[in-house]
Amino acid sequence: MSARGLGFPPATHNPLTITCEQPQPTDDHGEGWDGRRAYRSRASLGNVAKNVYIASVTGETGKSTVALGVLTALTRRVGRVGVFRPIVRSATPAEPGRHPDYVLELLLDHDDADLPYDVCAGVTYDDVHADRDAALSTIVERYHEVARQCDAVVIVGSDYTDVDNPTEFSFNARIAANLGAPVLLVVNGREHTPENVRAVADSAVTELKANSGQLLGIVVNRVDPGSLDAVRDAVSSPSPVYTLPEEPLLSAPTMADLIGLAANSTGARRTG
Repeated sequence: MSARGLGFPPATHNPLTITCEQPQPTDDHGEGWDGRRAYRSRASLGNVAKNVYIASVTGETGKSTVALGVLTALTRRVGRVGVFRPIVRSATPAEPGRHPDYVLELLLDHDDADLPYDVCAGVTYDDVHADRDAALSTIVERYHEVARQCDAVVIVGSDYTDVDNPTEFSFNARIAANLGAPVLLVVNGREHTPENVRAVADSAVTELKANSGQLLGIVVNRVDPGSLDAVRDAVSSPSPVYTLPEEPLLSAPTMADLIGLAANSTGARRTG
C-alpha cells in the first residue's frame, strides 16, 4: 500500500491503529504523509488514540521526517498531542558541553502540548551505557509524566549516533513494550534492493516480537520512485506496509535548495 493508504481510524481494542485503503485514481496533487506531493491523505484519527513508537534499525532512515508527519496528522485530530524522546543527546537544552537533541526540538516546535524540552526527554546515551535497566525505569517514569498531560504521544526512538550496535533496536523494542506503545518501523530503502529491504524488515520484526513488542506498521522510506511498488510487494507483513519516495531536499538540503524555497515563498507572498 502506498502512503495514500495511511489512516488513523477510530480505535477498537488497540488504542492506536493504522489501516490501509486501496488507492483511488486522482488527477490532482493531494496532501501526503509529511506534505509530500502526489499522495493524497485520507486519514482519520480515533479520539482514543494514545501513543505510537517510531523506531528504526539503522540511522539515516528519515525517521524524524516520518515522525513529523505522524505528529502533524495527530495534532489535527486529537486534543493535545505530546512528544517524547526516550534517549537524547542532552537532558536539557542548555546542558554544558552538549548539543540539544535537534529531533526533539524540531518536534516540540510542531506539537501543541506546550511542554518543555526537559520534560519530554527521557535519559541520555551515557545513562543507557551506565545501566540499561535503570535507564529503562527512568524512561517509563518520565514518559508517564508526559502522557498524563496529553491525549496522545508520539515517541521517537534513538538515532544510532551513539549506541549504534546490534542491541540498540532491541533496547528500543523493550522501551516500546514497557510503554505499551505499538511500533511504527521505519526502514531505509535508499540504494537497497527490494530483497535487502525485506531482509532488514523481517529481522527487525523478529527482534520486536522477541522483546514482546507490537508492530503497528512498516514504512520503507527514501525509496527510488521507480521501485515503490516492488519494494512494497517484497515486504511481507500482516501489518500495513507503506513506501515513501526519496526526497533529497528532506534528507540533505543544499544551499541551492534553501535559496529556491525562499524564492518560492517570497513569490507566493507577493502574488497573494
